Amino acid sequence: MQELQELNVDGNKLTELPAALARCTKLKVLSARRNSLVGRSAGAKVQSIAAELLGEGSAVQVMNLEGNPMTKEDLQGMDGFDAFLTRRMKLKNKEIHGGLNSDLSLCGLE
Repeated sequence: MQELQELNVDGNKLTELPAALARCTKLKVLSARRNSLVGRSAGAKVQSIAAELLGEGSAVQVMNLEGNPMTKEDLQGMDGFDAFLTRRMKLKNKEIHGGLNSDLSLCGLE
């Protein structure tokens, strides 16, 4: 599983993306559309996308979170978001400089 580069878990009613996914050191693309990801549970410190998956040690550059109850503000408030955003921006800048029409939305969230 360490060689996994893309993972699609769309439509599985998931409430969290666990830290264990960060051990997939080559995972760059993660699609988790139409699940039950909400950011942080009310009053809880646990976030639905593990900080390890967003943070410095992760290789994930692209996430599709469309169709979850989570908002982009929820994602932006998560621990590790800044590191994820840095990786994502580097990828998008390469795509734009390479002449590709790049999707600049934030992981499909409103």
